[in-house]
Amino acid sequence: MCEPATIALALSSATAIAGYVGGQQQMDAKTDSLIKSQGIQQNQLKARADQNSFAQGIAARKQQARIKTAAGDAGLTGGSVAAQLMDSMFNEGQNAALADQNLANSIESSTAERDNKLSGLSAPSLLSTGLQIGDAYAKSLKKAGDTNPAN
Repeated sequence: MCEPATIALALSSATAIAGYVGGQQQMDAKTDSLIKSQGIQQNQLKARADQNSFAQGIAARKQQARIKTAAGDAGLTGGSVAAQLMDSMFNEGQNAALADQNLANSIESSTAERDNKLSGLSAPSLLSTGLQIGDAYAKSLKKAGDTNPAN
C-alpha cells in the first residue's frame, strides 16, 4: 500500500505539472492572439492608407483638370500653366510620399506595441514547478512524521 506522503507527493506533482502545461498553453494562446490582432490592425491601416491615397489622387487629378480647363478657357498657354501643373503634380507626389511614410510609421508603432505586449507575457517556469513539487514532498514528509527524508 502507498504511504500518505507518496500519495500527497504524486498529487502535488500532478497538480504542479498540470499548472505548468496549462500556463504554457495560455501563454501560447495569448501570443497567437496578439500576433493575429496586430496583423488585422496592420491590414486595416493599409486599407485606410490606400483609400486616402486613392482619394488624394482623384483630388489631384481634378485640380489638374481645373487648371487645364481654366487655362484653355482663358486662351492661355506657356510657362505659367505648365508651372501650375508641375506644382500640382509635385504636391501630389509629396502627399503620396508622406502617406507612405505615415503608413510605415503606423505599422512600426503597431509592431512595437505588439512586441511590448509579448515581452510582458511570462511563461511558466520549470524551476518553479520543480520547487512546488519539492515543497509538496517536504510537506508530505513532515505530515507523515518523517524528519529524515534521506534514509
